[in-house]
Amino acid sequence: MSSPDEKPSPATDEKVTPVPALTSSVDEHRDWALLRHPLFIVIVTFALSGLLGVAFSQWLSARVQEGQRIRLESEARKDAVQALSRDIYERRARAEMLASSFRRGAALDEIKERKRQYDDVYVRWNTNHQANLFLVREVLRSDQYSFIESVLEFTLVGKIFRPLDVCLTSAFDVRANGGDPAPILDQCDAKRLLQEALDCGYAISDELFKLSGGVTQQGQAAEEIGSKCP
Repeated sequence: MSSPDEKPSPATDEKVTPVPALTSSVDEHRDWALLRHPLFIVIVTFALSGLLGVAFSQWLSARVQEGQRIRLESEARKDAVQALSRDIYERRARAEMLASSFRRGAALDEIKERKRQYDDVYVRWNTNHQANLFLVREVLRSDQYSFIESVLEFTLVGKIFRPLDVCLTSAFDVRANGGDPAPILDQCDAKRLLQEALDCGYAISDELFKLSGGVTQQGQAAEEIGSKCP
C-alpha cells in the first residue's frame, strides 16, 4: 500500500497519438478554388490571348513583308524586260522605216533623217548590250551564261540585226551617191531579216516577261525562243 505522500510515477509505455495535420489539405483546397475562380480564368485567358496575338501578328507581318519583297523584285524585273523589249522593237522599227524610204525612192533629206534616227538607236543598243545580257541572268536568277543570252547575242544580233545593219548602210551609200538602193535590199533579203527580227524579238521579250512573273519555266521559255529564232 502506498504512502499518502508518495506520487505516482508517469507511465512510460503509453503512446501519444498525434493530431492529423490539416494544413496541406487546406492549402490544396484553396489553390484549387483559386484556379477555378472565374476571374483567374479570365486573367489567364487574356494573357494567353495577348501572347498568341503578338506571335501571330509578328508572323503575319513577316509574311506580308516577304510578299512585298517578292512582288517588288518581280515588278523590277518586269520593268527591265519591258525596257529591253522597247530597245528591240525600236531598233527593228527604225530599220523598217529606213528600208521603206529606200523602196519608195524618198527624198535624200528624208533618208538622211531616218538614217540618223536609226544610227542613234544602233548606238543606244550597243551601249546597253552588256546590261541587257546581265538582265537575262537577273530574270533567270542565275550567274551562268544561258541559252537565252546566247540567242540574244548571237541570233538576234549576230544573225539578224548585224546583217540588216550592213544591208541598210550599203543601201544608204548607194542612195547618197545617186543610185537605186532597192536592188541592195533585195540582195540582202531585208524583208526576211525584218520579219525574223520581229518574230525573234517578240519571242525573247515575251518569254522573259513570263519568266519574270513566274508564269513559265526556263526550259519551256528556251524551247519557245529556239523555235522562233533561227
